[in-house]
Amino acid sequence: MNIVAPGLIDTQQPRHSSAGDCDQLIAGFTRYVDRIGQPEEVAADIAFLASSAASCVSGQIVEVDGGMSFIAAVEAGQRG
Repeated sequence: MNIVAPGLIDTQQPRHSSAGDCDQLIAGFTRYVDRIGQPEEVAADIAFLASSAASCVSGQIVEVDGGMSFIAAVEAGQRG
């Protein structure tokens, strides 16, 4: 079993929050990554994990977040 964990993806869902909240979320994300993710990018990872090409991939959490989870971990480590 594997898990795909998307970060900020360009869908209608984030736009349903108040405009200020959405803008703040996007600004924080794009501080490190030049764009937000696309649904097709998440779908491609899911398709890969469901394919025979990933037959030896097991027990993984694939974070499709443009590196945000890595950056957050590095920053947390720097703070001590």
